Amino acid sequence: MSVIATPVIATGIGRYAEQADIEAVVGRENVRIWSNLDNEDEAVDVARVTSALEYADGVIDALMAGSAYAVPLRPADGEQSIRAWSARLAAVWLWRARMPAPADAMAATVLDLERLTKSEIAQVRRGGRRIN
Repeated sequence: MSVIATPVIATGIGRYAEQADIEAVVGRENVRIWSNLDNEDEAVDVARVTSALEYADGVIDALMAGSAYAVPLRPADGEQSIRAWSARLAAVWLWRARMPAPADAMAATVLDLERLTKSEIAQVRRGGRRIN
């Protein structure tokens, strides 16, 4: 009897989001390209994606510290805001590590993601918006 092994595909996972969430924001190909600093790997660099997610989690926790919410945040089931914040900030981190000079066509989009995310976090911190 032969056994067929199912390959395990590693993905980056953070406290608030995971690799698939970043891919949903900027696309799988951008995550692959932005995560590979040496341009030689055809796969996503999972360690760098995980670093990006850890960075994003740290930014969220730092921005929410001292607010009405305890950090680390504990999102309720179905709460998507925190997942989106983490995915966007991780995408920005990955892009910045690869940012070409002069900035590429994605620059405005990526920087808008960062501004939007920090604005939403500030609204929650001030009490103008609630998260579960």
